[in-house]
Amino acid sequence: PQYARAYRALGNALRVIGEVEEAIAVYRTALQISPDRNLHSRLMLAMNYSEKLTPAEIADEHKRWGRMYFGDQLPRYTFAEKKMDAEKPVLTVGYVSPDFKSHPVAYFIQPILLHHHRTRFRIVCYYTVKGADGVTRRIMKLADLWREAAGLTADKLSDQIVADDVDILVDLAGHTSGNRLDVFARRPAPVALTYLGYPNTTGLEAIDYRLTDAWCDPVGPADEWHSEKLVRLESGFLAFEPPGENTEVPETPGIARGYVTFGSFNKFSKLSCSAIETWVRILRAVPSARLLLKTGGLEEPGEKMRAVRCFLDAGLDDPKRITIMDMVPSRTEHLKLYSHVDIALDTFPYNGTTTTCQALWMGVPVISLMGASHVARVGVNVLHRLGLERLIAKSVEEYIEIAKTMAADIRAVNTLRHSLRPTMKASPLMQYDAFVSSLENVYR
Repeated sequence: PQYARAYRALGNALRVIGEVEEAIAVYRTALQISPDRNLHSRLMLAMNYSEKLTPAEIADEHKRWGRMYFGDQLPRYTFAEKKMDAEKPVLTVGYVSPDFKSHPVAYFIQPILLHHHRTRFRIVCYYTVKGADGVTRRIMKLADLWREAAGLTADKLSDQIVADDVDILVDLAGHTSGNRLDVFARRPAPVALTYLGYPNTTGLEAIDYRLTDAWCDPVGPADEWHSEKLVRLESGFLAFEPPGENTEVPETPGIARGYVTFGSFNKFSKLSCSAIETWVRILRAVPSARLLLKTGGLEEPGEKMRAVRCFLDAGLDDPKRITIMDMVPSRTEHLKLYSHVDIALDTFPYNGTTTTCQALWMGVPVISLMGASHVARVGVNVLHRLGLERLIAKSVEEYIEIAKTMAADIRAVNTLRHSLRPTMKASPLMQYDAFVSSLENVYR
């Protein structure tokens, strides 16, 4: 009963298999036994998946985390004598991340690192975990200076950042595993911001800004939900690097099959009860349709059955209408599986990001439900930037209606399918020079 590590492990397992509310309760029990900064981060990460908690409640927990663990900590460094000059010939930007590897964050940071203007910006990457792969080695070549930071104490890494003369330090992890928010609390650079790797505030007063956009965080309540000042990039906060594999966009499978297959390749923890109930309503409204899920955490037959039971409890008439696929060994094989999907259904309240971009790249249109907070509006961001506002629903009823309408005209879906990749290439998501120039102006 007093073994906090066991509760932490149980919370992690519950979160992976989609029992989010129970995971949150277990994490809270563990924190009562033994307050721990990293365990508290696990709690807040899980809270982002909850459909019961309000954005304000989640924000309050993040801010409480900042006060609890770093509220009394004075900055280790001061930069009163260092003049921050926007006209300084070269600004040094330090990116701090555990995800310089085969990871969704890497798909969005690589275009930025590749297109930074090196006559005006010097780039330092601080890799906070051990282990390298092909993506790691590629990113190493994109940095002017690469620092292996795994295992370094907060003071040692902070001292290194100061020695590297970093002007702007960028957190790319938030409260995900391998973060170094303890370093940011020491203020080793004059300006600090958080970006990309976490869909919420850090709650850390030592971080000055959070980069986002008006689609994901409209002006208003979102500003109050953050300890950082929100800086909204005009063209959107994402720049997507498409998969390098040579994968063609096939015909939509519903034409040959004679029925529509809806699909989701998101984590099962993102499938809220409301999303499952809504998807069941879609299947009931389109009697011939099928649903294909590909997700981690459901490899065991018992877990597959438990997942199917969630749909049956929500009113699904026949379990054979759902297929749950196992993970595949390569990204190429993963991308090919989109050839089995006609229409993708975005999860809510926690939207997909990488999955949404990959689906669209493979020609699969995505229907997304607009929510209140950042996690529930990433689909809005991506679809707006591709001119696909008609796929954004403002209510569950509209979400269902869009799915029904698309399923009724599979040839129109096929026409849309073959237009998506060219549309993506021409969109701000992949206009890297313009995106990075805008980002660099913000840095200045």
